[in-house]
Amino acid sequence: MSHIVRRADGNQRPASIDLGEYDLPVTRQDHELSVTTSKSLEVQPRIKFEWNAPYELWNKGCKLYIFHNTVGFAPNRDTLELSDHGHLIFEETANGMREELVGEGTHFYTLILYKPVFVFFESRCVVRFSETIPSAKVAIGRMEDLMKLKQLTSQHYREDLNYQVAENDAATKLFQSQQKMQRLLQQRPDDGIEFEIRKRVEPIVRQALIKARTKIEVAMQWDRIRSTLKKDEGWKSLKREKREQILQEIAADLDSDEAEFQP
Repeated sequence: MSHIVRRADGNQRPASIDLGEYDLPVTRQDHELSVTTSKSLEVQPRIKFEWNAPYELWNKGCKLYIFHNTVGFAPNRDTLELSDHGHLIFEETANGMREELVGEGTHFYTLILYKPVFVFFESRCVVRFSETIPSAKVAIGRMEDLMKLKQLTSQHYREDLNYQVAENDAATKLFQSQQKMQRLLQQRPDDGIEFEIRKRVEPIVRQALIKARTKIEVAMQWDRIRSTLKKDEGWKSLKREKREQILQEIAADLDSDEAEFQP
């Protein structure tokens, strides 16, 4: 088990624990001593804890002892036998933060702040906490779930974006066609050959517009069908040949429906 220790200078409180990959911090307090803890279940599990006490106490000669145990807490919280708390892993005389790289299992920590009374260290504050580190398999599974969630979120965003782009393109083409139709209809009729030509062209243009809008709508529905099928578990379980057959049948149905809408 390795560790990193950071001390706070002067009367400044140590920087708050950076959550990042850590769980939400938990703060425990006994009189003047406050301890904030957090743990990370990444590939290398870690436990962070920072301690804080009034600067005046450190200035008067207070000392903090940190004990670690893998069996449990001392039966008597205020025992005078310090070895009952476990192994003494650190001694400090200022506010600070410690990061422990730990293995799987349950870890028990006891922090004791001794305050000098005359020539003895008698008055004290005691904060105890424990953290359970699961096996590496749990940490790996958690990372895989996070990666899968990010991939699904990114894929869903791209599909929505592509659908929105196709919808916007279709709307733009429809608007342009409607504008063109309005210009044709608003033109002043003539008694000559130009009027006769426009009169014959109008039905052709109208049919072309209907056909184009139908194709656009069919294409959009086709994209939506394919996107929905990709997320369906039953669809994924089918063999490739069966999926291709179904897609061909759907495409044929769409082509048939499109023909019914033609003028």
